[in-house]
Amino acid sequence: MSDAIDTRVRTAITMTVLVVLLLGAIVWGWTRLTAPVPAPELGSASSGVCTPRDYEAGATLTAADVVVNVYNASGRSGLAQQTMTALTSRGFSAGNTGNAPEGTEVARVEIRANNIESTAVGILRANLGDPVVVTLDEDVDAVTLYVGPGWDDLKGEEGSRTVPVAESICGPNDVPLP
Repeated sequence: MSDAIDTRVRTAITMTVLVVLLLGAIVWGWTRLTAPVPAPELGSASSGVCTPRDYEAGATLTAADVVVNVYNASGRSGLAQQTMTALTSRGFSAGNTGNAPEGTEVARVEIRANNIESTAVGILRANLGDPVVVTLDEDVDAVTLYVGPGWDDLKGEEGSRTVPVAESICGPNDVPLP
């Protein structure tokens, strides 16, 4: 009779341990499933999208020297990739593409950069018509473009500019430093 009790106790303990492990796995899985997705790095040099390059006054900066990130702030599927394709066909270097962080509101098109007076922003701006330009306080080296529901296509075209004052531009990783 004591063997029967020992077997029942051992079975109960084993089942309890298994249920606790199962519940722990369910809780762990649920927290991973419902955790917020981290925001993408918007093109800092540490993200590997671009490499800061120093340009002296008088140097020529081309669209190929400018890395652009494009984020879709509209409900239209594929708009960021479509815009990136149009930009790369004009010579710009591709950075990140994807959806803008939730809550980002852009009417048509918006350029965001640390230095809105940079030559890189000027070249991109000339290809967009009349975009809104916003100064970023974040550590973002690449020029970032947000396209909204009113965005249709590139306007104007400019492939290069002379750098007016010495500045650092975040350029593509696969090009030798100037």
